[in-house]
This record gives sequence, structure tokens and C-alpha cells, in this order.
Amino acid sequence: EYGPEMGPISAGRWRGKQGDQSSSSGFVANSLEAALWCLDNTDNFDDAVLLAANLGDDADTTAAITGQLAGALYGSSSIRPSWLEKLAWREEIEGLARNLAFPATTPPSRH
Repeated sequence: EYGPEMGPISAGRWRGKQGDQSSSSGFVANSLEAALWCLDNTDNFDDAVLLAANLGDDADTTAAITGQLAGALYGSSSIRPSWLEKLAWREEIEGLARNLAFPATTPPSRH
């Protein structure tokens, strides 16, 4: 069961809000609600993440959550190549993503 903060979010409380009504304070429920609001008010990866980054307050947290959700929604091909080129540990992150998406079919050997 989720805490009381999650009920309004799962009910879609973010819909119909204006940007200045979304709080990105860093509290997880507020950041998630703000991220969902950003996705609901845009139609592509770039706009969603940029909107989140410009909300103010704890914008890095909100933009990170928005980026994760937007990546799942729009796919990795929707991310600007220029953004990916600057990503620290890109190869490691892409390797982890591949392993999550396509786990090994045989168990690892034990030495």
C-alpha cells in the first residue's frame, strides 16, 4: 500500500494544473507529480525534460524523473544525439540498459 501522498497522484491530480501549481520541492511525491505534469503538457522528450528543468525548486530531481519517464514513453531514439554525446558514463548506462532489456538466457558461470 502506498502512503497517503500517492493517492492523489494515482488519481491524476496533476491534470488540469498550471505550471506554477506544480511543486518540484524535492519531496518524492511532489517531484513525481511535477514530472507527470510535464509529460502531460508536452508531446516529446525534449519539451518534457526542458519544461521540468525550468520549473525551479529542485529542478534536477524533477527533470531526472521526467527524463526517465519520457525515455520509457518515447524511446531512446527520441533523445537528442547532442545530449547523449555529453552523457557521463554513457557506455556503461547503455550496457546496463541492454542487460535489463535483454537479460542473459544462461546463468553466469561460477569460477
